Amino acid sequence: MAQWNPRARRVSNNAQSHMQLGKQHTEAGRHDEALAEFAQELEENPNSAAAHMAIGNVYFKKGEYEDELEHYQSAMDINDNIAATLLMSVNVYLQTEDFDKALSDYEEALEIDPDLESANLQAGRIYAKKERFDEAESCFRNALKSNPQMTAARLLLAAMYLKQNNNTAAIEELEQATKTKPDLWITHSQLGRTYLKQKDFAKASEAFENMIKHKPDTALGHFFLGVSCMGQSDYDKAAGSLKKAVELNPKMSAAGIQLCRSYMKQEKYSEALKVLQDMLKAKNKAAVVHRMIGDIYTIQGNYKQAVEEYSAVLVHSKGLSDKYPEIKDVQNSSDNDEAKAIAFQAAYEKIFNDLREKRKSGDGGRGRGALLKKRRRMQ
Repeated sequence: MAQWNPRARRVSNNAQSHMQLGKQHTEAGRHDEALAEFAQELEENPNSAAAHMAIGNVYFKKGEYEDELEHYQSAMDINDNIAATLLMSVNVYLQTEDFDKALSDYEEALEIDPDLESANLQAGRIYAKKERFDEAESCFRNALKSNPQMTAARLLLAAMYLKQNNNTAAIEELEQATKTKPDLWITHSQLGRTYLKQKDFAKASEAFENMIKHKPDTALGHFFLGVSCMGQSDYDKAAGSLKKAVELNPKMSAAGIQLCRSYMKQEKYSEALKVLQDMLKAKNKAAVVHRMIGDIYTIQGNYKQAVEEYSAVLVHSKGLSDKYPEIKDVQNSSDNDEAKAIAFQAAYEKIFNDLREKRKSGDGGRGRGALLKKRRRMQ
């Protein structure tokens, strides 16, 4: 811990108070000058809780958390009714992932001021992460009671309901959020995704169109609109949206793959092949791309080329043939190209469906493991 020196170098200016000067230095990033001014304030007024809070804020900006907590505690010793001090100390605990201490200070701040919006919001977030959903909902509702315009509280409520698979309640909050802040694109995005999850493609399309209206340069919005149109079998409109998504973000492989599928549904195989070839140049999802090219060649009757593409999938999917030996059997078979291509197509369809289902259930996924590790840290 750094040695606190109340006689540190200071900037003298009689025209302004030490607190005012300290705040100006803090805002400008002049931390040493700010500390000097606040130190002088404490020399002249040792019972200044505000000065201790200001010093704590500077130390937080410097990442010196132990010194920060010392001054926040000093502020609380002087005035134990300052909820704002508790909220500032929470920042330290959140930085160090000490969620229990953070929650304890939030709860104490709410005892002092039950209507404190930020405390309700942040405490609700921690309760939700710890899956204490009733307490989280109570915090979010209190925040909304204090400020019905607080869109963040509704988005957090919706996220919590989705975590509990309560899609109806989530949609109710998101619909209300779009009415409160109709120009906030994120609310339309979350609403669209929720409808997409329910396979209500028409309402999802409407939400994503509203999202694009307020944020036209978002590749994600055009992508999800394209997916929603695919769900309604409007493949031409889907292709237009997905093409726009690829233009905005050429690295978005999911958009490229869905664009190819929309072209294939319309039997526009040349357009689909061009997109896939561009993805190969960018070394984007090579295994999936070679499989889709193989599917197109099979449809077109170009069986020899199809077999070559299907074989290339194994080059870019290390261990796939060990996990699914039937693929190796197809590759080593003495069948003619037509039979071999059709067998490859059927085998890959089964394998990729299997992998898709495993991802949905969370088996073997890195994201699931990371989530569990994070959850254990918070318990």
